[in-house]
Amino acid sequence: MCLIIYKPAGLKLPKQDVLFRAFFQNPNGAGIATRLEDGRIFYSKGHMIFEDLEYSLSRLYRKNRELMIHFRLASSGVVNEYNTHPFVLSTNLSDFEKLEGYATNGLLAHNGTRNLTLFPEPERFFRSKGFNDTARLAYLYSFLAEKGLNLDERLIIIKNLISIDRIIIFERKKTIRLGSWTEKGGLFYSNSLIFFEEKTKNEKKYDLDWWRWRDDDLMF
Repeated sequence: MCLIIYKPAGLKLPKQDVLFRAFFQNPNGAGIATRLEDGRIFYSKGHMIFEDLEYSLSRLYRKNRELMIHFRLASSGVVNEYNTHPFVLSTNLSDFEKLEGYATNGLLAHNGTRNLTLFPEPERFFRSKGFNDTARLAYLYSFLAEKGLNLDERLIIIKNLISIDRIIIFERKKTIRLGSWTEKGGLFYSNSLIFFEEKTKNEKKYDLDWWRWRDDDLMF
């Protein structure tokens, strides 16, 4: 089971030990997305070690920015940087092999597992590359948009597909959360296991005092 943490604009991220625990309980890579002050969406994914995630967060985080972090615990697809979330909303298959950039049409992250098969051309691509179910969901959502389905119509289809799973979608001008989320301190968590599981051995030994959010080292 993966974990998504969603931070609305105006709030701080969770304490460092929570993020550290989230990574080691979901150790198959992480990704970040944020909505910049001008409304554009920027993402950075493929962080397979905690230090890489920390560095990207230190450059992208600002209190006044909306931000999500996805921590992956693989249930479908191979374990590699490309299968980390979020996934861009696109029908251009090459976009699914990009690890950082602007998401023109938005992006999607998923907590759950769906057995989804697409039509032949994209399905051949996703299978040959070992992509997971969420990549297929992002492609399908984008395909429905290109076919002229409005937002409500697309969400009805996605809701029926994901059942009790949790999904967050950064649309161009709004954020949509589907499924049951846990709210704590104004932040939203796609599951609450992080608050009940014991700390990892790595976490107990790890010195978190060096972690600092540096306003002078922001990417944007």
